[in-house]
Amino acid sequence: MKKVVYLLGVPCAGKSTIIKEWRHKGGMTLPEFTEPVPDFVHNAWLGSKEAQLNAQKWALEQNFKKDEMIRNLPYDGTLIVERSPIDAVVYARAFGGKVALWTETEVAKNNWVPGMLVLLATDYENLKERWILGRGLSREDWEHQWKPFSRALQGQYEMFKRTFSIPSIQTDTSLGETMRQLHTLAENGLTYNIESLVRPSSHRERE
Repeated sequence: MKKVVYLLGVPCAGKSTIIKEWRHKGGMTLPEFTEPVPDFVHNAWLGSKEAQLNAQKWALEQNFKKDEMIRNLPYDGTLIVERSPIDAVVYARAFGGKVALWTETEVAKNNWVPGMLVLLATDYENLKERWILGRGLSREDWEHQWKPFSRALQGQYEMFKRTFSIPSIQTDTSLGETMRQLHTLAENGLTYNIESLVRPSSHRERE
């Protein structure tokens, strides 16, 4: 039986570690993107609304490609996918304005491969250290530039979690415990039609 499990969460929440471990154990996985991430996407939070919109267009095109790959993969069992179109919506809502409206509209009108959603989270200190080490940031850069972005994303993920009862896993436990919880959710979790979770919000078109 084929199952798709999408891993959601802010950067450095533990998605890549879980993907690597699942693959190491012989499981099927798909990475976050099918191509290297350009700098303008990495740094979209610091850019203009136009730069953020271009970043979202690139990210959503990656989601379309990944969706096609999921449909065509000859697998039987559980496929763990790093991120989903919901992540694109979360980022867009953190950006706000026309970026949110455009992304919501594009995601809502597509017929995505249904799957289980699992939100990954960790405590603030772990998240901060992972961002600083993973991106080579100074602590000042974290405080003044990336901490606000991380908080904005976290708020949007929490909204999805509360609204749609999306299960979550705290990744600051041991990797073994994290994987045990993921196996349990993969066996018993609900499947979501992704497009049904997104409703374009025209009031965001104000910037």
